[in-house]
Amino acid sequence: DLASASYGTSLSKLLSFRAFTRYRKSESISTTNTSTSSDAESYLVELGLTYKIAKNWTIKPSYTYTRKEPMSSTAEPGESNRISVTLDYNFPTISTF
Repeated sequence: DLASASYGTSLSKLLSFRAFTRYRKSESISTTNTSTSSDAESYLVELGLTYKIAKNWTIKPSYTYTRKEPMSSTAEPGESNRISVTLDYNFPTISTF
């Protein structure tokens, strides 16, 4: 099972906001050993900005939270928090004609 949603909006001429969320339920294809089952539910939320710093340059700071909850009672849930900054350069169109 998988469900996701995204949203984006321009806050100004140079700044935009984006949000993304996803839910996934995965089930193991193995039925032989249920004590080590890899069945799990995972959640992801990402929030970010895009800021145009020059003609072909943008900077994109973002935050991502991820949580995975195993269905078995013996496994521990896991979670992570990630902050990233991406610097993008958009190459000008090259025409050969």
